[in-house]
Amino acid sequence: MQKINEPLARFCYFKNLQTNVWEPLNFIVWQKLSSGKKIASALIYSGKCLYFGFVCVTGAANRIITIYDGISAVGTEIEYFVADANKPTDGHSHADPVICQKGIYAAIPGGGETVVVYYYPI
Repeated sequence: MQKINEPLARFCYFKNLQTNVWEPLNFIVWQKLSSGKKIASALIYSGKCLYFGFVCVTGAANRIITIYDGISAVGTEIEYFVADANKPTDGHSHADPVICQKGIYAAIPGGGETVVVYYYPI
């Protein structure tokens, strides 16, 4: 039986996109970190981390937001999203986070979009 004040944790596995292997993360309790508001392409985090998704406040036209496992736009593409100008707020969230080996880079075309990326270093 769990005591009331104990933190919740679970045994987790996450798929490594580089090796296509499920990796154990043992018992882990995490809080998602926020990149803060980004209005242009930016390095979100450098190093191994979990990618949870993003929220986008759209601009005047449909734009493509691309998230990479890497420190620049030449890394492995992990998310490709068309931000719809008809939706004031859009985005994508992963039920199970994606392991990024090298870091997270967000390619944001500019034009009024504001993007916030959620991640956690591991």
